[in-house]
Amino acid sequence: MSKELTNAQVARIGLEAQVDQIRKNQVPQLPSGTGGSSSTGSTTPSVKNQLDTAMSDYVAMAKQFKPDYPPMVRAKARIDELQRTYDADMRAYSQGVIASFNAAKTKEAELQEEMSRQRSQALSVNDASVGYAILQREVDTNRELYNSVLQRMKDLGLAAESQSSNTVVVDDAQVPGGPSGPHRTMAILQAIAFGLALGIGLAFLIEYQDKTLKTPEQVEQYLRLPNLAAVPAFSRNETRANRQAQWN
Repeated sequence: MSKELTNAQVARIGLEAQVDQIRKNQVPQLPSGTGGSSSTGSTTPSVKNQLDTAMSDYVAMAKQFKPDYPPMVRAKARIDELQRTYDADMRAYSQGVIASFNAAKTKEAELQEEMSRQRSQALSVNDASVGYAILQREVDTNRELYNSVLQRMKDLGLAAESQSSNTVVVDDAQVPGGPSGPHRTMAILQAIAFGLALGIGLAFLIEYQDKTLKTPEQVEQYLRLPNLAAVPAFSRNETRANRQAQWN
């Protein structure tokens, strides 16, 4: 935009110089291709050249002939026609230069205004960025302070919890009179009862498992046979007699 503004200023200055020349009637010759065309189709510089040539010829003929001389009359008519064409081209050129100058001034003013607006926006952005940087530093500082205070509060809370206790003494502790275990007497009685019960159970089990016949009545009962004789166990009787003798 700055480059466009510079180009517009240069164009405006150039057109302004041309406008000054036009206003002072100091235009020596129109640029090539400017203005309209004559009846012969020549461009403005050609019209100017033709006008100068016609005037030179007319001045040369005026030295020899009178103004009412037919060639002089035709030369004068030719000069008037070229002059009108040249004047029309000059007016068109002047109007075009002035219009271009006004357009250049308008474009320059618009670019200048837009440039000022963009500059104001840029300055606003710079101010906002500076304010943002200041606020960002304040936020960082406040965050650090907050984290420090929060950590300190946590440390104090942990220290207070470690010093306090949630236990309550209900009764004072007493020294026991003896060991809480084992109870030997109770263990012995339990062992005796268990052994007695086990012995009785084993006796009944052995008795239940014993399928032998011990008396003659059992033989007759289970075998359905009469007893023919009895065989005494002499060795057992002798052993029993010897024991009685020893006791006596």
